[in-house]
Amino acid sequence: MANINTFLYQDHFKDEQTLLSFNYTDPEYNENEHAHEFAELVIVDKGCGVQIFNGEPYFIQEGDVFLVKELDRHFYNELGTLKLMNLHINSKYQFQYLKHIEPILAQLHITDGNFIWLMPQEKDYCMKLIRQLPEIYAKNDSMLLFQVESLFMQLIGVLLTNKNILKNNHTQYKIRNLLIYLQQNYMEQINWHDLSERFFIKNKTLTRKIKELTQMSPVNYLNRLRLLAAREKIYHTDLSITDIATLCGFNNSDYFTKCYKKNFGISPSQARKNHTG
Repeated sequence: MANINTFLYQDHFKDEQTLLSFNYTDPEYNENEHAHEFAELVIVDKGCGVQIFNGEPYFIQEGDVFLVKELDRHFYNELGTLKLMNLHINSKYQFQYLKHIEPILAQLHITDGNFIWLMPQEKDYCMKLIRQLPEIYAKNDSMLLFQVESLFMQLIGVLLTNKNILKNNHTQYKIRNLLIYLQQNYMEQINWHDLSERFFIKNKTLTRKIKELTQMSPVNYLNRLRLLAAREKIYHTDLSITDIATLCGFNNSDYFTKCYKKNFGISPSQARKNHTG
């Protein structure tokens, strides 16, 4: 975990008996790679962007929900104006009423980019639940632990219910699945016409929706995913620049260097030199 900032318990929880805390970022500005001593449930309230999670790029958009476990490393590379609800979960907390919570939370963890996606009504309900926490803690009565754990279970119940509801006829959901496919296969050669047929989206709609969400053309967005993945490999592996370019989907290393410098203002070799210092 060298060179990675780790957020500490004492900066986010009153004490070890505090199960939940939250903060709302408007906009999310943290572009520095970091980890947490605690788990963090993230709800994307507004906007879109790319999250680099344990070295891999994931597109995130309004309605996405995902769990970041203790010591997962991540940061955000904004494409739009991300507004996030960050619910901190104290791993030191001893549950009084909820048992066997770990297998349940595991279903919310990022797995190959398969986030839970909430429609606006469900998302707003979850946000409303979380915002009740200060009022509950302020009462500090004998039912405090029960009320906090009960609220937490309500939230988890909504998320897991929505995880199992298919929204295949919703255009935004189809675009979301297409973007998940891209982030899993960014190193491959992409045929956009084939993708439009595979995800039942007209080619013009595909181009328009991706540009609306990312402010980039499909090709530029795909290159952005490749470049973000390449930057992680430049920082965290000893692979040659040429091998990294090939691994991340660039057939021409000169073109890779040109794109990298255009996006990050520095050549790949200089980026590695600066990072290793």
